[in-house]
Amino acid sequence: MLRSVLPDEMWSRVVEKGVIEYTGTRATYIISPDSTTEIRDLATGRAVGRACLQLSVPAPAYDRMLAEYLLLRNAEALYWKTANIFDQNHPDLPVLIFGVLDICLFLHLLIQLL
Repeated sequence: MLRSVLPDEMWSRVVEKGVIEYTGTRATYIISPDSTTEIRDLATGRAVGRACLQLSVPAPAYDRMLAEYLLLRNAEALYWKTANIFDQNHPDLPVLIFGVLDICLFLHLLIQLL
């Protein structure tokens, strides 16, 4: 199904690189089957963030990639409202807090075992 929807040039890149590269009005998106979508600045091509779009039903990776591509192509603004967008330059504070908490709990466990 992915092959039938993508333009020939884009499909060639999927075969070559394993990812969908789509340039929208806000950014260039690198949609991967096994990781979050990379968001790149239109002018510089530099990575500026990552996006996570999770389907409401379990689906194969290439179906998710297709859904993400179609949403970006047809409703990019809705994509930005729907997907979880993580800024590359500013770490997410809750992720940082939970990371520190995990380390503290691990150290506590080690101390208890000794």
